Amino acid sequence: MTHGLKTKGGPMKKLLLVAALLSLSVNGFAALLTQGTSEISVSGVWDFRSINKRLIDAEIFYGYFIMDQIEVGPRASFTDDDLHRAWSIGVAGEFNFDLSELEIVPEIVPFVGASLSVAGASLEIPTTEEEKQDDNGLNLGLEGGVKFFITDNLAISTSLSVDACTGKIYADEGELKNTDSRLNIGMRYYF
Repeated sequence: MTHGLKTKGGPMKKLLLVAALLSLSVNGFAALLTQGTSEISVSGVWDFRSINKRLIDAEIFYGYFIMDQIEVGPRASFTDDDLHRAWSIGVAGEFNFDLSELEIVPEIVPFVGASLSVAGASLEIPTTEEEKQDDNGLNLGLEGGVKFFITDNLAISTSLSVDACTGKIYADEGELKNTDSRLNIGMRYYF
């Protein structure tokens, strides 16, 4: 009885061979997080609570490493799900933890970040009398996550971020609130 596992050149051996080759090729990638390096980051967001199921959410960040593992730069974002529209523009910074000396998984880089931005939003509530809420304010964001380098200068990142704003700009169950938390997934290019 083979339980679906073929022993002579079958699909399982091919899958194991591909996995082994991929793991060997990944070990050669090194994180490029030294002083003078630039980064372009583009991400989309899956929001834990949104008014509509359809959501367009984009963020772009340009970072410059002022020291090894420390980067700062401008960040902008835009959100639109037909009823809720929001924007922000400001500055952000990240500290990247160097785990290369541990020699466990050199292509994984944990990071923490903070941002300060000006932000605004509008929310249309569909009722018999169309209601609209607008607000803006100063926004503070905190973030923690991991970058997984797939080449020397390209990484996939995932993070959890928490934001608080002086104005009510985040849509939550049909109203605007001043706090939000979300899971971010993005691509980062280093040069």
